[in-house]
Amino acid sequence: MSDVKRLDVADIKLDDSTCEDETLVHAKRHDIHGGSEWALLHGYIPDHTNGTTALMQAVENENVVIVQQLLTNVSELHCGTNNGRTALMIAAGNGNRPILELLLEARVDVNSTDINGRSALQYVTVPKETAITHRSTDHKWINCLKLLLINGQNTSLDIKDESGRALMQSVMDTEQADLIWYLVTENCSLRGLDLKVDKHKFNFVDLLKLGQILFESGTPQCHVEMIFSETFENLTPDEREIIEKQWKWKSEEFQTFCRTRTLKTRCRREIRKSIGPGIRSKIGHIGLPKPLEDFILMKDIIPEAYFKLTLKDEDDTVIPVTDSKGQMISWFGLGYKLSRFYNECV
Repeated sequence: MSDVKRLDVADIKLDDSTCEDETLVHAKRHDIHGGSEWALLHGYIPDHTNGTTALMQAVENENVVIVQQLLTNVSELHCGTNNGRTALMIAAGNGNRPILELLLEARVDVNSTDINGRSALQYVTVPKETAITHRSTDHKWINCLKLLLINGQNTSLDIKDESGRALMQSVMDTEQADLIWYLVTENCSLRGLDLKVDKHKFNFVDLLKLGQILFESGTPQCHVEMIFSETFENLTPDEREIIEKQWKWKSEEFQTFCRTRTLKTRCRREIRKSIGPGIRSKIGHIGLPKPLEDFILMKDIIPEAYFKLTLKDEDDTVIPVTDSKGQMISWFGLGYKLSRFYNECV
């Protein structure tokens, strides 16, 4: 930030009766230094009536430069408004990955919650459109959600957002299979889902094994059995009979699996039900032997790849552009890349 002019208010001689710049007077009176007085000079004045800080205002306005300056003031980093809303929640709501990364790099408390028990996860705006033709081209929420999860956000995974939807329900509607599976590995509740309809969103070919995984994770048997039911249309009676027999066989195989489970797997299911969401962090704090920890996390039946999330720059921004022939082109990640380039330059 060598090109940014830094001002030291302590060295400025101010006369309250003659100075025309009220923000400078405010800074001098309250002994505000460093990035804070620089923000004041640009109109970011804390509102003590509702607890809003200059950092929150800069995050709200998505001003990366001011945010970088204010992060030198650690005291503002963990502040919340009277309702408990933090700068991290605001950044998550805006879907601003660069600012979210700055806050996380500054070690902001990723698990802080507002007065309703909602963390930054519930502030991420997950689109509700499910039809391909109506799906939003704005995918910025994806990396923001991944960033929070990767950085240990796990205390409010099953808390409902303002619309009354839990995170698993919202993510399921977007059909983002990697996020869906990550939430499964974190032991998020699948209650309220219609697995007869949603089973294909897991992008898991072996439906019998999918049912076994979800059941072992604590999902009620009656809910899992919905995976093995299907509505058949435009089929001849003979075709319908053949397909129904196939589904019936899978259902019977699943019921046999449930009846013949070992005591060890039965104990695991009860342990997972008791621990609830955020299981990886909770289990990690106990200090169990690695083989036992991996067993409780179900690494013996859930593929290893599903325990990890990968950020994708193309999910940050989608800008529709028409070429010379009138064909639609999509430029991915342009906004984020320009922002990163700007930050590197300054």
